[in-house]
Amino acid sequence: IHIDLEATSNTGLALEGAEAHADEGWGPKPFRHVWRFYDLPWGYMVRGDSDIKRIDDIKGRRVAIGMHSAATMNAIYGLIAYANLKKEDVRLMPFGSLGATQRSISERKADVTLATAFGPVTLEAEASPSGIRFLEMPIKEKEAWKRYLEIMPNAIPIIISSGVKSARGVQAFATPFCWTVYAGADEEFIYQATKFLGEAYDEYKVIHKVLQSDEMTRKGQRAFLDTCGFAVHPGAIRYYKEAGIWTAKDENRNIALLALEKEYQTAWNKALTDAKGKNI
Repeated sequence: IHIDLEATSNTGLALEGAEAHADEGWGPKPFRHVWRFYDLPWGYMVRGDSDIKRIDDIKGRRVAIGMHSAATMNAIYGLIAYANLKKEDVRLMPFGSLGATQRSISERKADVTLATAFGPVTLEAEASPSGIRFLEMPIKEKEAWKRYLEIMPNAIPIIISSGVKSARGVQAFATPFCWTVYAGADEEFIYQATKFLGEAYDEYKVIHKVLQSDEMTRKGQRAFLDTCGFAVHPGAIRYYKEAGIWTAKDENRNIALLALEKEYQTAWNKALTDAKGKNI
């Protein structure tokens, strides 16, 4: 593929060569950021009739974990850390997809799990006889959030304002979804694609309601660059400069991120060589 819409939680692991991406056939990949699309709101879902009222109440409970993705697994490990518990303090219930993981709540196969604030399975769960609730992650709980962000550094604490009714107004988190490409993607192609996104927003935003937030606008790009953990593709930078949203600070950050990327690659190659030398 030439371009992909990626959750930054997944892209970050692939960039570092972490978790499943540490496999010999994978390793750290030179991904480049192009454009921030939207921040997807997430939370931790229980049945509406559950006696789990707070995240602290998950001790000893069945926690559904999606084994299909290192990012969703980390989200569950983050939940456990937020509650200041250990993995052994809960009963981890493995499922093979996000849909199966979310359905496990209304099907009473698990007691709590990760869920998007909108999407067909969440809507389905909310319409089930027992309904659903999203657990609060109070933003004022600084120590809990510190533990959480050590595992989920791409998460953004938010108050959910969209999605199913049971999620709205709940303090939880979001993860940015962005267009991502390999470093070698054609510069002219990326420039034209980025320019289209920046200049034609008022025309294409009507396609889907998820596009109608400030996150996709030039203003949204400017805000994202302040915390973007990925080097930006030269084609995108070319448009950012034309649009007046690229600064000297961004340039310095980009240089530092490129150097960090090489450090990950060097470390992984050394580890791979060492492993082969030891027949691991």
